[in-house]
Amino acid sequence: MEKKPAAKKKQEPLAFKSPGAEEWRIFQVETDADRESKDKAASAKQSINDCLLNSLQMQNIVVLAGSGTSLGSVDGPSMWDLWKAAIGEKPSAEAKAVASTMNYNLDAKGADNIEAFLSHADAYLQINEDEKIKQFVQMCRKTILENCSNFLKVEKLKGHETFLHRLSRRRVRDPRLKLLRPSIATSALNEAASSFAGTYLLQDKLSMLHLA
Repeated sequence: MEKKPAAKKKQEPLAFKSPGAEEWRIFQVETDADRESKDKAASAKQSINDCLLNSLQMQNIVVLAGSGTSLGSVDGPSMWDLWKAAIGEKPSAEAKAVASTMNYNLDAKGADNIEAFLSHADAYLQINEDEKIKQFVQMCRKTILENCSNFLKVEKLKGHETFLHRLSRRRVRDPRLKLLRPSIATSALNEAASSFAGTYLLQDKLSMLHLA
């Protein structure tokens, strides 16, 4: 008997909430949606475009970028992918030993977070000398670096380049743009910034772009 393929999980529509608003506004609808829904989505999309355009005129701009910047069509790893690669879907014996030594509860809710695990390990190593934990942390970071680099392809980063290009178009007298991102899983932005800076970014604008 032929097995039917699993149904794809329906994705939530893209939405945004403007400053001061109480409700989220959907700006992405299906092509077969009714006219009213399409009109509302078009209005919401125009609102977010206006909001972003106005934000470029602000004197100070800070962008908070998380691991989601490397997901989607970029094909980067999720935080769960990195956890499985470094610790294991079922934690390895070595991971369990390290966690036990530094009192990290692998069974606690939300414990399968690689950033939380490594932050806990770093804090532990600040006050304890433990070569085994130090080596395990180094192995985890090396694994993460490999997983966050192998998927990078410049042709998939056009959206990232456009994002940085538009944000960097600032007046000379304004402070340079600050893009704050965690150390894990945002390599797509790093790659886009290096490629973009060398190809399109003018010398005076390059000094305004700062990856923190």
